[in-house]
Amino acid sequence: MQFYLPKEETVTLVLYDLQGKLVETVQSNEILTAGAHNISIESQNLPNSVYICSLITQVSGSMKKWCW
Repeated sequence: MQFYLPKEETVTLVLYDLQGKLVETVQSNEILTAGAHNISIESQNLPNSVYICSLITQVSGSMKKWCW
């Protein structure tokens, strides 16, 4: 997942299935520097489906559809 942080922030990245069930916490409360980031999601153990990635920072949050 690619995203940009305008300043250093604590980031949590979680993956949900379409029913809203938590599938995986990819990163939890990790401090990332300002700038562009690309976080890999290990998908070998996930069935082919559509997932929702939730990126949460101290200031905001965003969700993105992710197909595997």
